[in-house]
Amino acid sequence: MKIYTVHMKAPSGDRTQDALDAVFIPEGFSLFALLLPIPWMLVNRMWLVLLTFLVVTGFLEYGASFFGHIIPGVFLLVATVWFAFEANALRRWTIEGKGYHMAGLASGRSLSDAEQRFFETWSDAAPRSAPIFPGMSAGSTGQTGRPSSERPVTGLFPRPEGAR
Repeated sequence: MKIYTVHMKAPSGDRTQDALDAVFIPEGFSLFALLLPIPWMLVNRMWLVLLTFLVVTGFLEYGASFFGHIIPGVFLLVATVWFAFEANALRRWTIEGKGYHMAGLASGRSLSDAEQRFFETWSDAAPRSAPIFPGMSAGSTGQTGRPSSERPVTGLFPRPEGAR
C-alpha cells in the first residue's frame, strides 16, 4: 500500500475545482526520478531544483575528473540515487512555493484508490490548525501543546500511568 501526501490551494468556494487542483505526492523513493532525473523534473515543473541539480552534478563531474576515469561516473550515480530518495520531498517543497498547503494523507494500492479514500472523508471546512492529538481541543492546551490537566509524559505512552 502506498502513502500519499495531499496538497491543495486555499479553498476557492468551488469544491469541484478545489478537488481537481489537489496534488497527490507519493512518499518514498522515486524510480522514475532515478532513471530519468532531468525529464522527471521537467514534467513536474521543478525549475529551481533542475537548475540546482545541473549545477551540483556539473561541479561533481568537474571535480571528480581530476581523480580518474571512473570516479566521475560514480559521483554522478551517487548524486542521482540521492536525488531519487529526495525527489518527492523536493516536489512537495516546490509546490508549497506555488501556494499549496498539505491538506492530509491518503493511502491505497494505487493513486486512484488513495484519491477515492481521501475525497470520501474530505472536508474543506476543517480548521487549518486542528489539534495534533485526537480528543484534545484547542482550548484545553497550554503553551506546551499538552492538555493542562495532565503532567508531562516521558516515553512512548500517551498518558501517565495511574496509581496501582
